[in-house]
Amino acid sequence: MHPLDSQDGATRGFARFQIAVASKAAGLAAPIDTVFIGLSDPEGMQASVARGVRWGFGSKSCIHPDQLAPIHRGFAPDPSALANARKIMAAFDAAESTGDAAFRLEGKLVDYAIVKKARDLVALSELHVQAELALTPASS
Repeated sequence: MHPLDSQDGATRGFARFQIAVASKAAGLAAPIDTVFIGLSDPEGMQASVARGVRWGFGSKSCIHPDQLAPIHRGFAPDPSALANARKIMAAFDAAESTGDAAFRLEGKLVDYAIVKKARDLVALSELHVQAELALTPASS
């Protein structure tokens, strides 16, 4: 290992963070974070995934099948955020049926942009469910 590097590449962290910020600013999809090389370090892997989520990455590259489950768990939508997204979608459908495209829900504005974000989160959650099924060994 290079003396300026740490196991999770923290010295390159600023550059990685800038990639995530620049992608968001440019309206691009969230980038994929770099690999974590500590195959025998599950705590380090969890910390690296959590950092990627905080910094705005959409997923993480991996180099071993054992890394798939922690990456999947770490990047899956938060259950409370998912419940809120479904509440927004239901309230929007009801409001739109009466001709309203913007309204207040629990003291917050809901409009098309908010609904799109909610729909995107639900769609992402559905992809995670499919991935979870693919990661789960079939019982014989």
